[in-house]
Amino acid sequence: MKKIVLFLPVTAALITACGATSTPATLSTLVLGGVTSPLQISGDAKLSVVATDTNGQPFAGTPTFTSSDPNVIAVAADGVLNVRHLSTAPVVLTASEGGKSATLSVTTYGLDAFGGTYNSQVTDTKVGYYFAFAFREKNGDSNPIDTPLTLQGPVGFNKGFPIDATLLTQSTLTSRTAKSNRDVPIVSGLYTASSTVNGVLFTKTFVLDGAKILETPNKVNVSVSKLGYTATGTTPTGVESLYTDVFADSTDEITDNLIQLPKSGNWETPLPPGTYYVTTSARSYNASFGKPFPDQVNRSEYYQGQVVIP
Repeated sequence: MKKIVLFLPVTAALITACGATSTPATLSTLVLGGVTSPLQISGDAKLSVVATDTNGQPFAGTPTFTSSDPNVIAVAADGVLNVRHLSTAPVVLTASEGGKSATLSVTTYGLDAFGGTYNSQVTDTKVGYYFAFAFREKNGDSNPIDTPLTLQGPVGFNKGFPIDATLLTQSTLTSRTAKSNRDVPIVSGLYTASSTVNGVLFTKTFVLDGAKILETPNKVNVSVSKLGYTATGTTPTGVESLYTDVFADSTDEITDNLIQLPKSGNWETPLPPGTYYVTTSARSYNASFGKPFPDQVNRSEYYQGQVVIP
């Protein structure tokens, strides 16, 4: 009898040595690490990812990194972090791949700063500088009160001399101080703030664009009386903080934020009789909102004149 032999095609990739069907390994878990909270502003930091596949073996992939607040901590495609500002709330860093994700919640510490233009109209209009600084220790503490700080500007700023300031201890950012001068013209470029706190040198660099100028609040009209004020008019575009200061030699009263006009309010104490100077100041940032510093804040000021309280 003739034997008939059948040859059946077999896909080798679907057959293992023992005859079982194999399944390609896929991503199973992601663990995000490489950094420890809190992160120092301007410090070196890079995220790392440990990934395993369904067989428990290392998984080689290309995760995508994101930050919940790139203004505070920006993250590059390779996981390198740019720690830019003091946090007012934890920042969530995320690594994502293949439908899976891993997160880290971090805060920041160190020296923070921003610069901007100061557009001031008193008897004439000049554009000078406006800077603000803040500090927080790694353990969350503030700096010792009145800690010296210096700011060095680009070539041409302040005739080559640094600006001296001090770090105070009053802010949601732990410590904060501001400094402005309309008589020192601003220069665009790179600025570096530095301060030694408890024996450790902290620095913060930032870029300032001198072409960005905030319109003066010359369309805001504030009527002042012995008991209070009424503000009407138009708030300049881009303003978050708008206040009117009514002051004399021994008395100084400041309105509530006039960001929404019209607005009325009362002084904490009635104004004594006398002649008062009235100045309205605007900023493109409001620290009382509980937001981190932006990269640049511009300030403007308008002198409204005098008022006599009988």
